[in-house]
Amino acid sequence: MKKNGWEIFLLLLVTFLSKNLSATILSDMHLGLMRPALQDSIFDDESEDPYRILGNPAWAPRKSTVAVSSSLVGAQMNSLVPKEDNSYLLSFMYQERKGQWGFGAFSVLPTSTQPILDTGSELQKSSPWMNMTRQISYAANVSRHGEKWSVGLLLPVYFNATAEAQTNLATANVDARARLYLKPKLSYGVGALYRLDDGDSVSLSYKEQATAKATAIFESNIPILSLDLLFEGDSSYAFDPRRLMLSYSQKTSFGYWGARIRYSQWSKFSTPYIEVTESSLTLVDASPSGKAKDAFDGTMAILWKVSPSQKWAFSAGYQESPFSQISSYYDSDQLKLAVAYSYLFPGDWSLSSHFRWHLLNRGASYLMAGFGLSYTL
Repeated sequence: MKKNGWEIFLLLLVTFLSKNLSATILSDMHLGLMRPALQDSIFDDESEDPYRILGNPAWAPRKSTVAVSSSLVGAQMNSLVPKEDNSYLLSFMYQERKGQWGFGAFSVLPTSTQPILDTGSELQKSSPWMNMTRQISYAANVSRHGEKWSVGLLLPVYFNATAEAQTNLATANVDARARLYLKPKLSYGVGALYRLDDGDSVSLSYKEQATAKATAIFESNIPILSLDLLFEGDSSYAFDPRRLMLSYSQKTSFGYWGARIRYSQWSKFSTPYIEVTESSLTLVDASPSGKAKDAFDGTMAILWKVSPSQKWAFSAGYQESPFSQISSYYDSDQLKLAVAYSYLFPGDWSLSSHFRWHLLNRGASYLMAGFGLSYTL
């Protein structure tokens, strides 16, 4: 196959496989260009993928870069889960490099028609991981770079939501009003990276947990029935666990190889089902069956530089499931195999495509795929 045919082949493959994709939490998608395949195992100084600051904010590209990435997630997988609509996520990243300083911003915009919040009773469970792919996400970062050491700070933003609905049937005309409030919540992550003399590097990053809650308030007055209705409930619709990650990268004759291990404190996760806090009716809360446990996951990756303009990435990882009682495909340990390809065009344009297969020990599997475009300023 000719070199200029790889881009066409990869784009056609994305289109062909898009109907067989499945959902995963945003922080485990490793959004970006080649980052979804490398899975934060390699932090080399030669890369221009700005999305790597989401894995460790101490890393930064050598030059100022703007990038856009599209990922496809969310679909029916065998008969283990109900059919889900596809989620198409667009992510944007801008990184500015000024001498020893780096700073930038990141955003994710869901482009599908899925609801922001999807909860259910004990019989109508929804995946707590699926909700994360429906969120609008923002983050800012700043980093300081020395000859061997780099340190960085990441500031992601989450949103609490409050929905209020009121109806009054006591008047001739129905009086109704609905309001929605979004309140931003700030979290943080820190990272450090140390470069050895031979091109190897060691990095350590910490990300504080973040929880976003939704509150629903409904009030209604129905005089003909002598009935006043009141309902108020809370639900945790987005959760990112506290995480600690250690990685090591080594420079080789063909490029780089690296490995990382990550600890995720999922035991602080609260049930995603609605918890009734006040009601004029006799309602029974769903039993909290979303109990989670702390989990580890690890990955090894290879970054192969075929030529100055072409790169391949391969990785294999294993992830423990934090859930054991939820009837979805996420209550299973899984093996993750990934591949990505990147081509640098004349004029500092770069096109990347990535694929990752998740093989679950319950005998099922699903796929995540996407592509990205970046430009070095």
